[in-house]
Amino acid sequence: MPAYTINTDDMLSFLTGLLQTPSPTGYHEQAIAYCQDAFASLPIEFAATRKGALVGTWQGASDDAP
Repeated sequence: MPAYTINTDDMLSFLTGLLQTPSPTGYHEQAIAYCQDAFASLPIEFAATRKGALVGTWQGASDDAP
């Protein structure tokens, strides 16, 4: 599995964009779409909960419990 490094410029750009996304309480669809688009290039599987929260799962090398 490749190692990932944190690019602080990209992180600040993502966080600024997320904070500028209109998403008052109960209207989170735009923020969720923003996050899904931002992480689309990573090997993450997304699912939504019954209450609309976004859950991302990044599969590890093994399914064994730690």
